[in-house]
Amino acid sequence: MRGRVMSNHASTSDDAVRVVSSVQPNDSNPYFRLFYQALHAHGIELVGTFVPSRRWLSEHREEFDVLHFHWPEWMMRSEPRWSRWLSRVPGGWRARLLLRRVMPWVRLLEYKAFLRGARASGKRIAWTCHNVEPHEDRSWPIRSAFQTLAGKADLVICHDEHASSRCQTLYAPGGRIVVMPFGNYDGVYPQGRPRAEVLGEVGLAADLPVLLCIGQVRPYKGTDVACNAVAELGDTVSLLVAGSAPIPSYHRRIKKLVAALPNAVFINRELTDQEFSDFVRASDVVLLPYRSVTGSSAALAALTLGRGVIASDMPFFASLVHGHPNAARVFASGDPQALAEAIRGFLEVPAAERERAARRLAARFDWAQVASPVARSLRSLVRPC
Repeated sequence: MRGRVMSNHASTSDDAVRVVSSVQPNDSNPYFRLFYQALHAHGIELVGTFVPSRRWLSEHREEFDVLHFHWPEWMMRSEPRWSRWLSRVPGGWRARLLLRRVMPWVRLLEYKAFLRGARASGKRIAWTCHNVEPHEDRSWPIRSAFQTLAGKADLVICHDEHASSRCQTLYAPGGRIVVMPFGNYDGVYPQGRPRAEVLGEVGLAADLPVLLCIGQVRPYKGTDVACNAVAELGDTVSLLVAGSAPIPSYHRRIKKLVAALPNAVFINRELTDQEFSDFVRASDVVLLPYRSVTGSSAALAALTLGRGVIASDMPFFASLVHGHPNAARVFASGDPQALAEAIRGFLEVPAAERERAARRLAARFDWAQVASPVARSLRSLVRPC
């Protein structure tokens, strides 16, 4: 429920810490549901979602204890609902274009006033710093949103020590930083359908190793690097790129690169949980050639489903896979030849051993364990001993 606090608090004890989130728990990424379920076991209750406005704060200030932010840049990009009608008015596209340029500045002012009002009301502020810096839009309103939130947050949650250190260097947050690794995806995805059936439906042969890029197709994820690496490997492998491509220019680029490969398919759409499971289970290796990253749910999802990953040597990935060469490998970021060599070497590991190693690595990241430091920190902020 967007921007509302749930009315049924029957399951919320008097001692519970009440959290409202900037993201709905039923978002397409199961991460959010798993995260808040894990906190629930510690008496941290998700009671709704919020809108960053002073009006919302005035109406709901007695109904929660903690504001939990995820991606602050999403709030800067939102447009008023009525703006869609401009597209139906002659020449309205010009007004809508102007609105898109102005709204981030308007949203930034609202957002800063909201944070000041929340602090003045005695509310605690938590931020899961999924990205220490914005991946694509580094305009002033977006960068200011990051800096302002870091300055107001009582608790900043980072996904590894490198991200924590980088956050401290960039923002010097006044609150505490706690490291919470990504949890795994046990019990989330349905059983994948037979490999031959899935590959036959998308037009790939089952007798070649299948490399998979899955999730949103965006420049920072380096899908073009994967395509160029597969070009180096020729007709010895297949490539499946599956996920929506929201940036038209990059969509065109990847479409062209995939079309030039001998055994490759690009499925440009949002995936269902069943499709996600089908594609991961039908693949041999999941490729994560990111150019920038401080956390990746795709890596944990793939490992949980028993598929090894090959990722760029960004600190997050390097730390995640260190000491588990049969579950994952890293390569020099941005280098297609290095990725091709990593693929060749990884495919020499027997498939059964790759699968066992991937599952062993994923099992280390049980949500009950990884969420405990966050739960303790939230409780100490709201219910200090």
